[in-house]
Amino acid sequence: RYVVKDQINIAREQKEGYYRYSWTKPGVKGKNYPKIAFIKYFEPFDWYIGTGEYLDDVVKDIQEEVLARIEQIRFGKDRYIFVGQWDGLSMAGPAKGRNMYDVKDINGLAVVQELIAASKTGGGFVNYVLPGATGKEQTAKLSYVEGIDDWQWYIGSGVLVEEIDQIIAQKGMELRREIKEQIFKSILILIGLLV
Repeated sequence: RYVVKDQINIAREQKEGYYRYSWTKPGVKGKNYPKIAFIKYFEPFDWYIGTGEYLDDVVKDIQEEVLARIEQIRFGKDRYIFVGQWDGLSMAGPAKGRNMYDVKDINGLAVVQELIAASKTGGGFVNYVLPGATGKEQTAKLSYVEGIDDWQWYIGSGVLVEEIDQIIAQKGMELRREIKEQIFKSILILIGLLV
């Protein structure tokens, strides 16, 4: 393609516009780096002025911003969002910067491999044992994970199973209390009807 000629045509015919092409990248071998440019015609001098950006640099910038924002998110009791690549590199979360692909829990489950597999199939839950969590030797955890196919990432969050058990127990107590209240009200109504 005649890149400069195409850009001149955009400036003359449309006065401004975007142009997508492949180009060399400084410091990197090859010419097949996708790039997008914005061109604008500057009529007083019959010039066109443009600026371009390599698409992989744009994606990298977006990824870095996404990770920075994710690392700021905290919710519940010690909960966070974790992110990793499909090759096992942890990008956000407790093991940031480490490759966790072959790490196994106490039961021999390759946790990250399971998270990756779930993310590649549309997302899902993974049960595993988290060593050293909350000061205990081992803690059961349930995480939900989704995949970002274009970036080959998995992203998810989890909860300790004991927290789920505590919530279920609390809700069970609340339900029993409500049932007792309803039974008591029903008995009062029945006594009132009998009187």
